[in-house]
Amino acid sequence: MAAGLAGTVLAVPHRATSSDGPGTGDGLFGAIAAMPLGLIAIVLGRRALTRSRRTVPTG
Repeated sequence: MAAGLAGTVLAVPHRATSSDGPGTGDGLFGAIAAMPLGLIAIVLGRRALTRSRRTVPTG
């Protein structure tokens, strides 16, 4: 979850401050891809934590 949050938080200002368009080497495509991938990582991490807390250890 932390990696997804960090990726999303850092991608938003990078995307906003990119002055050139795609294909210029300033990382615009990476920032655009990092935003939804970071959100997906947050959701999946939260699901995993919730699921692990629900299970009762046997033994």
